[in-house]
Amino acid sequence: MEADNTFKYFAFISYKREDEEWAKWLQHKLEHYKLPSNLNGRTDLPKEIRPVFKDTSELNPGNLPQQIHDALEQSKFLVIICSPRSANSEWVNKEVETFIGMGRTDKVIPYIIDGKAFAKNPEEECFPLAIRSLPSEQEILGTNIGEMGRDAAAVKVVAQMFGLKFDELWQRHEREQRRKRLLIITAAMLLALTGIGVAVGFSQQNKRIREQNERITKQNDDILNKNLRLQNDSIVMAAQMDSIKKRDMLILEQQDSLAATNDNLELANENLETSNSQLATERNNLKKANWRMMENRSRFVAEKANNLVDEGDSYSSQRLLLEVLPQNLSHSDMPYTIDAELALRKAIDNSNITFREHNSFFLSAIFSPDEKSIISASRDGSILFWDIETGKLTKRQYESDHPKELYSVVISHDGNRIASIYEDRHMQIIVQDIHTGEQLSSFPAAFSADFSPDGSHIALSSINHNIRIMDIATEKVLLFLTGHTDYVNSASFSPDGSRLVSASDDKTIRIWDAKTGELLKTLIGHSGRVFSAKFSPNSKSIVSVAADNTLRIWDVKTGKEIRKHKGFASRIKSAIYSPDGNSIVSSFDNNSIKIFNVETGEELNQFEGHTRQITSVFFSPNGKHIVSASLDHTIRIWSTQLSESLMALDGDKCWDASFSPDGKEIVTATNEKSIKIWNIESHTKPRILNGHTSRMVFHASYSPDGKRIVSCSNDETIKIWDANLGKEINTLHGHKGAVLCANFSPDNKYIVSSSADSTIRIWDSKSGSVTKELKGHNNWVYSASFSPNGQYVVSASADSTIRIWDVDSGIEISKLLGHTNTVRFATFSPNGELIVSASKDCTVRLWDVETKSAIKILRGHTSCVYTATFSPDGTRVVSASDDKTIRIWDTQTGVPLKTFKGHTGMVMSANYSPNGRHIVSASADGTVRIWDFPPLQDLINQTRERFKDRPLTEEERRVYYLE
Repeated sequence: MEADNTFKYFAFISYKREDEEWAKWLQHKLEHYKLPSNLNGRTDLPKEIRPVFKDTSELNPGNLPQQIHDALEQSKFLVIICSPRSANSEWVNKEVETFIGMGRTDKVIPYIIDGKAFAKNPEEECFPLAIRSLPSEQEILGTNIGEMGRDAAAVKVVAQMFGLKFDELWQRHEREQRRKRLLIITAAMLLALTGIGVAVGFSQQNKRIREQNERITKQNDDILNKNLRLQNDSIVMAAQMDSIKKRDMLILEQQDSLAATNDNLELANENLETSNSQLATERNNLKKANWRMMENRSRFVAEKANNLVDEGDSYSSQRLLLEVLPQNLSHSDMPYTIDAELALRKAIDNSNITFREHNSFFLSAIFSPDEKSIISASRDGSILFWDIETGKLTKRQYESDHPKELYSVVISHDGNRIASIYEDRHMQIIVQDIHTGEQLSSFPAAFSADFSPDGSHIALSSINHNIRIMDIATEKVLLFLTGHTDYVNSASFSPDGSRLVSASDDKTIRIWDAKTGELLKTLIGHSGRVFSAKFSPNSKSIVSVAADNTLRIWDVKTGKEIRKHKGFASRIKSAIYSPDGNSIVSSFDNNSIKIFNVETGEELNQFEGHTRQITSVFFSPNGKHIVSASLDHTIRIWSTQLSESLMALDGDKCWDASFSPDGKEIVTATNEKSIKIWNIESHTKPRILNGHTSRMVFHASYSPDGKRIVSCSNDETIKIWDANLGKEINTLHGHKGAVLCANFSPDNKYIVSSSADSTIRIWDSKSGSVTKELKGHNNWVYSASFSPNGQYVVSASADSTIRIWDVDSGIEISKLLGHTNTVRFATFSPNGELIVSASKDCTVRLWDVETKSAIKILRGHTSCVYTATFSPDGTRVVSASDDKTIRIWDTQTGVPLKTFKGHTGMVMSANYSPNGRHIVSASADGTVRIWDFPPLQDLINQTRERFKDRPLTEEERRVYYLE
């Protein structure tokens, strides 16, 4: 152990000003602690621990930092008063860093009065950053008053200082306290006895004086009588003294009993306090353990829900997640986990639905024209109606009482009629009213069927190599088409009703006049049986698939093959156009479904999930979904687009786009000298504000009150506009380079601008005069914006730094370092406690304003990130990148929540709407897009309402360990 005389102070107490009373108490406790002169053979212990340094009691006027450094250097130990307040103190952290830097890490003793060490929640952390940053082999353990009480914790500090055993010191401390109490009681008893002795002495002296006076005044009295009286008086006095002694002894016994009772009462109180503390701790630990158990269950269920989505069952996934998501995020009845939120968003985004029917497998499934239902045909002869919104089976309908095997089902274009093909010894087709189930007509020997566009006729193909066009009302044959030499697998009307196309095992496709029955064209090219042929939505082309494993597109007018797609890994079975005619969906023998681009043949998407043969596949009327039926007893609905913008505003190359304060308009900055204002409710043409003289207008945004717009340009000017009239109010001159960013202050009084001239300027928004010029960056300053309280400005620069400036003085107060390339954007969080930055180094970073440190690095973008902004509640960040994506991140965990894809050029900016539900993005592809990203609470409420009548079954709850 180092000699104590080499140090001026035994200890240096480091603390935050709010914890000064604790520092004073601990200083007094240490300086008045008496160490034993000999403990277990230790003769090197000092008699007392003083002096202890505490800055307000020891510092002299002058250079404060130097005095503290000297005091630290002259102190043998560093005791830190640890709390969440001191953990965030820059001064405490510097004192700890200085002491550790002197090579005395093992002499650092944390005294924890509040908070937790190495806490998961930053708000509960009590250790300064310098201790948290130590390597694991140098980890320092603190002494916590919450675990052992303040006196015991102070004794433990002494034990740590001198390498003593805490238990021995504490037992000695308790013995010393008992000895002090005993001394006090003994002193009190001695004082009482002394008082009695003095009283007796006074009494005897009075007696002698009385006897002497009696002898003088009564000389003639009889001496014997006097003696007798004196003797009697003595006896009485002795009796009285005896009584006094007995009373004194009784008092002493009562005092001893009272002292013992007090000791027992103190011990009982201590035991009761200990028991209550232990009970409270146990309850708290039980609550925490239960909370952790629910968190683990939430993560487990989220994993299972993700698996369900991957298997194509997003409905079951959403129903399952409702069991582990809080009903109200503000007053949580169960823990929120990011895993559950991600799983719910994934389930809602994918919208892949699975309907199961265990009694029989499905042969066909189609959308109703209103897209509210799925109508499916089951092999057992039933027609099933499913509600798409909830996935619930709403109706089961049989064509007749006697059993038949249903082959397929077709719905009319108006959604009022359904044609069902049955196998009842011979193929038979029955047409019914879809709403009432009433049979309208019946036709024999049908192999396939298709309604005419007006629903009055039906085309039937036959195993007898012919095609019949029937009148549904009269059941009469209108046309009888012959020419095929083998089975006719399909016959379909063109969307305009003028033609009919048929596909046959004779390897040909034939086009017929649907009014006259005349054969118009025979399409020859397939080298195998042709399974199907369907018209495009505009009736100008036909897509066909055949046993030669090719997909071919034909020109209806010329009958010539336009395009052929081959080389499929599995045999192709069907193909139909999307409603817009731009893509084709096909099913394959390996139970997969693929979507192809009509023009290029490029595969756009692939869906897997069915485990047996797919019997039918169709687009929804709006083309956003596909429904497939399979022999695996399931019907599945697939989303054709996993990421889709709500609205795309076509225009010029956009540098920036942001919402108006009321969320009704969007202002964009373009590369055509103009600013455009879009009304997103009316969808009318934008209002155009012209005035800048350079093509590149880099930024445009509304004032907080929505009355003005500020824009900046490569022409080195800033312009202020009347947002309602679209008129220019003022032009601000002064920058010597392109003005890259301009924003209003929260109170609308000022504008801050940043420029390629490496400066930042603050302007009076009414007069247009410069109030401050901020200099410090040595390269382009890409962005500058005010803090929510208007007291600070944050800037981002090509010099790879972020800087914080004081608005009143214009002085730089902080520099944030960490990015390894140009910083394109930086802005404050809504509460002013965080800063988010976007950089050319492909990262987004979150910074703590008080500690000036990066608390999260968000990685995922693969190219330059142009902007990153907070959601209105500060819980999310949206970023825009050169990699053509927009990404949303959780600020608490740094986990990516969503990636939006759709832009075909670099995305220059992305901003939240005022209500936090939507995001607007601007891109070099010439579009501004609006994306829907509702808050989690809205998704929970919508999902609960959606599935309120479909809770999990008892079996489902058991499977996922929810019982």
